[in-house]
Amino acid sequence: MQKLIIVAVAAIAVLAGGVYFLSSQGPAPGLDVEVTDNSNAESVDTSGIEELVLGDPNAPIEMIEYASFTCPHCKNFHGGAFKQLKTDFIDTGKVKFVYRDVFFDQYGLWAAMVARCAGPERFFGVADLIYEQQASWLASRDPAGIADALRRLGRTAGLGEEELEACLS
Repeated sequence: MQKLIIVAVAAIAVLAGGVYFLSSQGPAPGLDVEVTDNSNAESVDTSGIEELVLGDPNAPIEMIEYASFTCPHCKNFHGGAFKQLKTDFIDTGKVKFVYRDVFFDQYGLWAAMVARCAGPERFFGVADLIYEQQASWLASRDPAGIADALRRLGRTAGLGEEELEACLS
């Protein structure tokens, strides 16, 4: 139980650090920020959004991660603490882990589209690849170069060209 508390606190710290980092940077250049009124949010139908879940659906603890594929803190979490969390708690049926996308920029959205393109059964494997290669696919800072790098990652993960184009469209 103590390990779970430590992992939960670490995950919250990573999320808080990401929020602080991003809020201190202001919006990304060229990114239009629009504030919307969510007072009618209950009228939005989200039933078509498939949850990305690892672990026993009936586990006593549900952990929800909100992450972006362009977030360096999320990359560090998935490359480190998450592996231990998965081994000790998710794979043993103690925790149901739910991954939810957060989009800070268009590149994170594109990466999520590629990862989701593989389907829920392969999502986490593709997500691992995207996080592991984050520095290389973001390196060009050019939208066309980033899109091409994400397509290459998708093909490496076994996605076909037509499938990728359909997902990215």
